[in-house]
Amino acid sequence: MALSAEDLIYPTGRIHPDLLPGRSSSELESDIEAWLTEAYADPRVTALDDDDLEDRAARAWAYHRAFDAACVQMATNPSSASESDAGSASYSKDQRDTVCRKAAEFLAELNELAPKVTTDRRTGGMTVEHEFTW
Repeated sequence: MALSAEDLIYPTGRIHPDLLPGRSSSELESDIEAWLTEAYADPRVTALDDDDLEDRAARAWAYHRAFDAACVQMATNPSSASESDAGSASYSKDQRDTVCRKAAEFLAELNELAPKVTTDRRTGGMTVEHEFTW
């Protein structure tokens, strides 16, 4: 079963609309659908032989992309802003650190679930790395 944006948006999923302020609900859904499309096209994900693992890897990628976008947004914008007609908003360094840490955790989850794929530039063939624990 391929995931959709609704599966990842709060309360079903972990992406709360306030994570990426300034995006309308349709823009957020469009972003999530694009991230899921990226994931399902990634050779690391397509190399998985289990639909559930593919979905878990795609979910981890989309969550990583959402939290990474929020991390970059928080790092590049002032930590507080006030506009006379729009009120004010602020976040703390701890909030930014938490969001950035979550982005890294979701990327680590993807890397754990999906094997690394390398492409031979001469032949165009792909090699999938697998880790075995003895």
